[in-house]
Amino acid sequence: MKYTVNFQYRPADSDRPLDESQSIELSNKNDSLLLLPNIGDHVLMPSDDNINGVVENRLFMYFESDKEDLCIINIVVTDSEVDQGKLLKE
Repeated sequence: MKYTVNFQYRPADSDRPLDESQSIELSNKNDSLLLLPNIGDHVLMPSDDNINGVVENRLFMYFESDKEDLCIINIVVTDSEVDQGKLLKE
């Protein structure tokens, strides 16, 4: 099965996440374990979009095809009340 993980940011003052997302494609050819952040987990994805905060919700969408099955996972991240500096000591 092929996986695509979309991370979307939802500002604290908005009901819906922003349209922009950061996508990661994963493949599970060897039945290996895929680690995904759970609701309540903090994530930091340094990039142009710089998505960081706490996971608010996850949506799994499954699609079947003749070639390869696909699972699209949408993860919404919102602002965290925890100071990012308290999550990791470098």
